[in-house]
Amino acid sequence: MLCGFNGETTIHLCRDCPFTEEVMQSRAILKQVCYNPQVVQSDLLGWLNFCAKELSLRNFGEFMFLLWGVWKERNERVWNQKSTVACDVSLLLVSRLQEFRFHNLKQTQSTTGRARVVRWCAPKVGFLKINVGGSFNHITRQGGLGFVVRNAFGHILGGACPLSGLISPEHVEILASKRAAEFAADHAFLPAVLETDASEVKRQLTQHIGVGKTL
Repeated sequence: MLCGFNGETTIHLCRDCPFTEEVMQSRAILKQVCYNPQVVQSDLLGWLNFCAKELSLRNFGEFMFLLWGVWKERNERVWNQKSTVACDVSLLLVSRLQEFRFHNLKQTQSTTGRARVVRWCAPKVGFLKINVGGSFNHITRQGGLGFVVRNAFGHILGGACPLSGLISPEHVEILASKRAAEFAADHAFLPAVLETDASEVKRQLTQHIGVGKTL
C-alpha cells in the first residue's frame, strides 16, 4: 500500500517496502543493524529477534516507534487518502520521539529525582510471558493496544494493532488482554503468564474471570 505493491505482507510492510527502508535508513544504527545482509532474508520473527538482540534498548525503542509510524502512514493512505513522503515521516517521528523522551525524563526527575528503570522479568523455563499495554485519546476515541509474547530467554513471538471506537483507557487495556490471550491460544503459546501495568484492569480481571493465573 505504501509503494504500490499489491501483495502486501507483514514482512514487506515492516522491512522490505522501499518506503519503510527509506524511513529506517535515515538512522545510521538502524540501517547498519536492521538491514544487515545476514538477516534481511530471514522471516519476520527472526528479523525482529536479531534487531532486539543487536540494538540497545534505546535504539530498539526508536526502531519500534518508526515501525509504528510506517503503519500509521499506511493507514492514512488506505483510510484517509492522505500521504506523506518518507523523509518527512522520518523527521516527524524522530522529532516526536525526542519530545516524548524529553518530557518523560523531565516528569520522572521532578517526581523521583532520578530516572526510573523498569526491568522485564523472565518467566520460569517452560513458560511464556505476555506483556500487554494500551494508549487512549479521549478526544478522538482512538487508541492503540500492544502485546509482546516472550519466552524465558526474552525472544519475541508476538505483535500489536491500532483500534478505534473506544470508551476509556481501561477499555483499551481489557481489549489488549483479550487479544493477547486469544493470540496465545491460537498459536499454542501456552502455558503463559499475562502481565499488565493497569492495576484496576488487573484487579477486575483477576476477580471476575480469574486472569492473573497461568493461561
